[in-house]
Amino acid sequence: MTDGLTGDLTAIAELGFPVYAAGTSPLDSAGRQDFAMTGGTLRFGDTLVRPGDWAVGDELGVVIVPVEQVDRVIELGLDKQRGESVVRAELEAGNDLTDVFRRHGIL
Repeated sequence: MTDGLTGDLTAIAELGFPVYAAGTSPLDSAGRQDFAMTGGTLRFGDTLVRPGDWAVGDELGVVIVPVEQVDRVIELGLDKQRGESVVRAELEAGNDLTDVFRRHGIL
């Protein structure tokens, strides 16, 4: 994860290595990057990332979960997944979209 740009997207994709960046650049990084530390607190924009925090991401973005909130976030995610499964089943059974949304508040 970087708060900067990355290049070599084709090579990264072929490796299957997850890289999340603020954008892309065709420029080489030689001479423009430096190793600063390990095990410390990092700042990405307005977000602090501390040792133990979770970084969860995909091609749409990255979220940082503070270590003390991980269990709660997992619980809420599982609840959301269960609710979406109920909604999907109701829609597949032919229930009206508006009624399903009104009952569950999710799609």
